[in-house]
Amino acid sequence: QKWYVPPAPIQSLSLQTDAIFVHQPGKTLRLSPEAAVLAEYSQPGLIVSPAAAVLTGNSAWIADGQNGLVLHENGVYESLVPNSPAGIATGDLFIHNNALWAASGGVNASWQPLGNQQGLYRFEQEEWLNYAFPLPYHDIVSLSAAGSDVFAGSFGGGLLTLPANRNYTGTKPHGGSLF
Repeated sequence: QKWYVPPAPIQSLSLQTDAIFVHQPGKTLRLSPEAAVLAEYSQPGLIVSPAAAVLTGNSAWIADGQNGLVLHENGVYESLVPNSPAGIATGDLFIHNNALWAASGGVNASWQPLGNQQGLYRFEQEEWLNYAFPLPYHDIVSLSAAGSDVFAGSFGGGLLTLPANRNYTGTKPHGGSLF
C-alpha cells in the first residue's frame, strides 16, 4: 500500500525533523510523518519550480529554480533575490571607469547565436545593474570603451553605444557588416 499518492508529479522531496516537503510543479506541500497535508505553499508566478524547503518558526523558506528564495510568512509570499547579475556572463568581461561589465551572449560550436537576450551586467560600487535590450540586440558577446561610452557588440545584431547617462543607441548593420 502506498504511503502517499500525489495529485501531481513529484519533482523532489526535502526533509526536516518533523516535516516532509513534497515539491510539485507550482507548489510545495508540507506533510506530517503520517502523510497528512499540513500546509500547501503556492503562489502563481512566484513558486514555479520548487526544489527544497525548510521551516524556521512560523516561516517557510522555499528554494525555487526560477525565482530564487521565496519566504512565506503570515500568509504573505516574498521573493528574496540576491544582488547579482540576471544570468551567466558567457561573453566578454571588461573593466571601464572602475566598473566591471559582463556580456551574456554567446555562440554555439557552429558559430550560430544562442539567442540569449539577457544583455549586459555592470558591477559598480558593490551593486549589480542589469541591462536588457530589445531585438535584434541579443547575444552581446564583445565589449569595448572610449571616453565615457561603452560599446557592446551583439553577434549578428548590431552595435550598442551606452553613454554614461544610460540612454543607449543601437546601430544595425545593413548587408551583414558594420564596416
